[in-house]
Amino acid sequence: MDSPQTPFPDLPTPAEDAPVELDAPQIALEPPQLLDATPLSGPPAPPEPSGPSEPSGPWIENPVWTGFDLLLLGCVLFISIVFFTAIAFSILRATPQYHGKPISEITANPSVWLVLPAQGAAYIVMFAVLYAMARVRRLQFWPALSWNWPSGSAWMGFLLAGIPLALFAGILQKFLPVPKELPIEKMFLQPGAPQLLAIFGVVVAPFVEETLFRGLLYPVSNLWFRGVLNSQQRIRRGRLFFLLLVPWGFAAQWRPPLGGILLAVTVLLLTGALWAHRALETNPADAARVILPGTAFFAWALISSHLSRLSLEYASLVLLGLVVVMTLLGTQLKAGTTATHLAITLSFILTAVSFTLLHSDQLAGSWSPLLVLLIVSSALTFARAKTKSLASSVLIHIGYNSTLFGGAFLASDHFRHLEKLGR
Repeated sequence: MDSPQTPFPDLPTPAEDAPVELDAPQIALEPPQLLDATPLSGPPAPPEPSGPSEPSGPWIENPVWTGFDLLLLGCVLFISIVFFTAIAFSILRATPQYHGKPISEITANPSVWLVLPAQGAAYIVMFAVLYAMARVRRLQFWPALSWNWPSGSAWMGFLLAGIPLALFAGILQKFLPVPKELPIEKMFLQPGAPQLLAIFGVVVAPFVEETLFRGLLYPVSNLWFRGVLNSQQRIRRGRLFFLLLVPWGFAAQWRPPLGGILLAVTVLLLTGALWAHRALETNPADAARVILPGTAFFAWALISSHLSRLSLEYASLVLLGLVVVMTLLGTQLKAGTTATHLAITLSFILTAVSFTLLHSDQLAGSWSPLLVLLIVSSALTFARAKTKSLASSVLIHIGYNSTLFGGAFLASDHFRHLEKLGR
């Protein structure tokens, strides 16, 4: 019987024991490709956090300036005022009106032409240094100060807000025991002084004072107090710092003022040596942290050597009170919301009180006008803190001063009858 036919054609039969060669296609092996981790569908994955972010909020400040910057500007301003006052004093003594007069007589009733030009020149130097600091760090000057000009016509509202604030301050003074004559009023009665004081008080003073206190001191102290109160280690350091100031002040009264000068020079040299040593080991930015406490000891030695024994004892009690408060904070206060709120409150108080004390010499240290000025300073600080805009507090300050000088201008018949300004 014939074998069944297969559907395949006849294939050659290999010889027995001959090797079989398969003609297989050549496959090139490629290295394995890494798959993209991005999902095929859905939103992209959020980026990994690079580090802890700065806290933010309506009352939180994270300035680009530091306490060292503020200290540097304060030193520049102080040295500039002394320098330009000496120049103005030399020029003033050459005039026939002041020629031959003793220095004590001139300083007892300083001329407005001595004080304001020196202050104006010092302010220019201070802002030049501040602008240079911003340029070195590649910062935009106005955003670094949180200028933030109000949108639209809102700036007029801030400017007009100074009017009721000035009226309220004037009404409040009617019910307080204000001295009959204040140093600022004596200066106001000098020839040509009202016009110069008005220009300076409306154009120059609001911008400079707000920059110093609400533009720099408030945000820097806001950040600094938050860092201190949220760190038990920094609270302990602060407590030790205030505790050491007490014996330091009494040591400065050894043969005053020689003892205070010797202590001040000693701490100044030690601070410089410590800064140089730390700057070589780490970097100048970290080493600069020793300058602030060193400057505080330097200043306290000079101040204590000129205080009476009773005043120094009162000041020492205040320092010990701060030590007690910081001890309680170290045991009771926990890092978090409560510490942050307390830090914001302290920065608010420090700014308002510092601004008030700056004008204490003009008001002869009288508590009633200082209380009125404290209320005004608190309102300006609140406006800056609430809006996070230095421009808002500057505008209110301009409106406040403009109202005061405008009222004096009208009451004195265009500054021709200054006797009408008496209360």
